[in-house]
Amino acid sequence: MKTSFPLFVCLLSTFTTSALRGDDWPTFLGPNGDGVVDGYNVSADWKQNPPEVVWKKNLGVGNSALAIANERAITLGNIDDTDFVWCLDASDGSTLWTHEYSEPQETACGNIGPSSTPTIDGDRVYTVSGTGKLYCLSLDDGSLLWEKNYTDDLNGRKPICGWAASPTIYGNLLIVDPGAQDGAIAALDKRTGELLWKAGDAKAGCATPTVYSYNGVNTLAFFHGNKLVGYNLDRPGEVLYEYTWRTFNAFNASKPQFTDGKVFISSGYGEGYGVLDLTGEAPELLHRDRELPLQFQNSLQIDGDILGIFGDNKYDSQFIRMDMLSGEIRWKLPYPGKRGNLLAVGDKVIAITETGTMIIGNASSERFDTLSQIEVLPELIWAVPAFSNGRIYIRNKEGETVCLALESV
Repeated sequence: MKTSFPLFVCLLSTFTTSALRGDDWPTFLGPNGDGVVDGYNVSADWKQNPPEVVWKKNLGVGNSALAIANERAITLGNIDDTDFVWCLDASDGSTLWTHEYSEPQETACGNIGPSSTPTIDGDRVYTVSGTGKLYCLSLDDGSLLWEKNYTDDLNGRKPICGWAASPTIYGNLLIVDPGAQDGAIAALDKRTGELLWKAGDAKAGCATPTVYSYNGVNTLAFFHGNKLVGYNLDRPGEVLYEYTWRTFNAFNASKPQFTDGKVFISSGYGEGYGVLDLTGEAPELLHRDRELPLQFQNSLQIDGDILGIFGDNKYDSQFIRMDMLSGEIRWKLPYPGKRGNLLAVGDKVIAITETGTMIIGNASSERFDTLSQIEVLPELIWAVPAFSNGRIYIRNKEGETVCLALESV
């Protein structure tokens, strides 16, 4: 079922095709997939000038973050075993259209709803449900342009907590992760949904992949349920490297970080993080700490360092800055809860703890200086925040969503 509210929308393109508007956040962790906002500095004086609540809305149970383009905000939520693809006016939270379909809210991992963040590309939006329903919708009015099913059409094997990786645009391709034995990933024509090629045989995980170029080779690094795999995007179907990384319930969910021939991966359930050297014939483990997990939370890469709010069901949160090459811990701070997510906005870092605190500060290599903090939503906040046009968008697991305006400086 779909309800639509006609509204004229200018066509736009994502970073994979042409230049983005400066305020777009079209997919998981933003236009470059790194959680970094360049060219916008925000005031940290929240005692005198606290962030303004622009709007609040309940969008149903789920951990899907918001994708934003052309002042439209898209996300997923589940209400009474029905998934809603919400298209909101990003400026006031009003509903422009919805796309609805039957989908269980309960999974083997609990009452979590949808976890995949939509991807906006030009005049289209791509969404994935927990059971693998893939939709291509018109950004204008939400009309269905084409659909696929990960299991029925791509022989997919559903992760225990459901599919959660965001669809990835690469040129004319839409790359998804059914986790089939005859194709861990599938590349579809983004306009028609036609299957163009498959690659790999890994189990589906829950992590959105990282695209990078190294030594002239364009690579897709996918943190699957049982291993990290690098796929050659210049030679469709070719696997460049594999590294086995087995996690309880095949739950690898944190996005990899790549720099200069090295890749950082992390998961929970006793596995922690590892840094691999990819410059040799096979990946080599440089260092690892099983007591520093990113269960599904994101990390930032700043000046060769990893910043993350490490923690999982077993370990309480620690906000850490680590030298990625050596594993040296530059500093660490205890944070509330078990997990949290980060954004780098201009010269500041913003942390969102799972317990609902938003913290802003300066993250030098020597220390983190907290400048201000406020409470934003009740726990649990597991979805990564989104940032667009001077506003930050945060939602909790129960669907409470808030848009806050951050004053610029």
